[in-house]
Amino acid sequence: MHETVEVIIFGKSYRVLATKDPEYIQRVAEMVDRKIREIAEQIPDVSQHAIAVLAGLNLADEYLSLQEEMTSEFRSLDEKILTIVKDIDAKLSAR
Repeated sequence: MHETVEVIIFGKSYRVLATKDPEYIQRVAEMVDRKIREIAEQIPDVSQHAIAVLAGLNLADEYLSLQEEMTSEFRSLDEKILTIVKDIDAKLSAR
C-alpha cells in the first residue's frame, strides 16, 4: 500500500510516496535533515545544492562503513561457528 507522507527537510516541505510505515519515513527525513543542517553549520557559504550533495555523500559513507563492519563481523562469526562445529565433530568422532 502506498501512502503520501509529508516531510520537512531543511525548512522545505516534500510529499513522499511511501511504501513503508509513515513513522519510518519521518525518521529517515529527520536523519537527512539533521545531516544537511550539520553540514550547513560547518560550511555556511555553500549552496543548498552542494550541501545536499555533501549530505548524501556523508550518509552513503556512513552506510557503507556500517555495511563493511557488519560483513566483517559476520565473517568473524562464521569462522567462530566453523571452529566450534569442527571441535564438536572431533569430540564426537573420538568417542
